[in-house]
Amino acid sequence: MIYNNNLRYTYELTLIGIYAAMVFGLQVVLAFIPNVEFVTLMIAYATIIFRFKMAFIITIIFCTLEGLMYGFGDWILLYFIIWPALNFLVYALKKTKTLNKFSFILLCTLFGLLFGFVDALIKIIFFDQYAFWAYWIRGIIFDVVHGVSNCLIAYFFYDPLMKLWNNNLKKYLE
Repeated sequence: MIYNNNLRYTYELTLIGIYAAMVFGLQVVLAFIPNVEFVTLMIAYATIIFRFKMAFIITIIFCTLEGLMYGFGDWILLYFIIWPALNFLVYALKKTKTLNKFSFILLCTLFGLLFGFVDALIKIIFFDQYAFWAYWIRGIIFDVVHGVSNCLIAYFFYDPLMKLWNNNLKKYLE
């Protein structure tokens, strides 16, 4: 239990940096496998266990690191929209008390399935409706892989992560 506010801020800032680095590192390590990633799981999990502000900052740091690593193309707009949207969706489930293993897996699955659709919608801003259809249809197979992999990752890792949180980590943030 942390009693001193200055110590708490330092502790939270450290956690934010470490967690954001872990999310980014996991993405880089798995980058050679198209659309298989732990980022969805880790950002959603951060929103469950940390205060919303901490999870949101972790997400923004991740998006910024992605831009620094891979360059700031039009795709970065997608990242700064869709990853924080995941924060808000998980937070809404958490606040309405509808967050459970099933809703978590469903959200992660739908997130992966709709990722390319949202990307294609953003293409309308820069191009036109034909670009939307071209990008979306071209990427449907990748969205299916993304959705299925998110489903499997969430299914297999939700319980161990929640057990880790409840049995070992929760006491450090109270």
